[in-house]
Amino acid sequence: MNWTAWLGQELFSLHQGEMVLFDKTISSATQDLADLLRRDVWSIGYYEWLNLVRESVAYALDAINPNTDFPIMVRDFLDSVKSSLNQSSATIGSFEFAFGCTLFDGITPSPHRIGSVLLEARQDWLERKFADGAISSLMRERLLRAWNGQQNRKRKRTRDSYIEKSILSMSNDAPFICSVTTNSMTFGFGRQRAKIAARLALASIALLWNPTSKVLDKMNLVEDRTFRIINEISFQNRKIFLRESQVTLAGWAKVNRR
Repeated sequence: MNWTAWLGQELFSLHQGEMVLFDKTISSATQDLADLLRRDVWSIGYYEWLNLVRESVAYALDAINPNTDFPIMVRDFLDSVKSSLNQSSATIGSFEFAFGCTLFDGITPSPHRIGSVLLEARQDWLERKFADGAISSLMRERLLRAWNGQQNRKRKRTRDSYIEKSILSMSNDAPFICSVTTNSMTFGFGRQRAKIAARLALASIALLWNPTSKVLDKMNLVEDRTFRIINEISFQNRKIFLRESQVTLAGWAKVNRR
């Protein structure tokens, strides 16, 4: 969905170049509807939910038959909105997010779990993902060579090559990988919560040292000085997708082979 503010109005792009224009009254009513329908929806962020409702309303308005009796028109409109939202809610599930991070200098501890957060040396993470079937043997070999400072031959531009590039981007200067599992959340909402959990896990480990503030200078997520995140990888069972946004580059890859 692409929409822009235009003279106080919102323009929603539908399929085949069609548009639906929201004036202030419709925008306000849509926000009220989002608040009303959100009572039983706590697995998705508010603005993510609001955008889904706006998109559902836009498609429902576009499908309205003006010659229909008003009560039937209202019923069909609400049924369309709810059906669209139910389909969007199907994206709620379990995800595993991975962030490159720094942790300890000069030592490689065994994997350490804090709640839903798992901290591993990147080689341990790679072997776990390979055993899960998320990473192919070719990608495993190429990642190991790259981490050891060796040059890999160029690959054709494929989904696998893009995922490999994303993994290297988030792990090249990170000897550890911080993995966070989320359940019963959408991808966007889960990603937000995963970042918070990862930062809290690193902060809790840093509390074991004194002074904690100096430890945190060297213990953080990749590209994160006072925690800034540029690259991340996420996994979901039996799906491989690539996602790119203004500030993040994320690859989705399957976790388990079935």
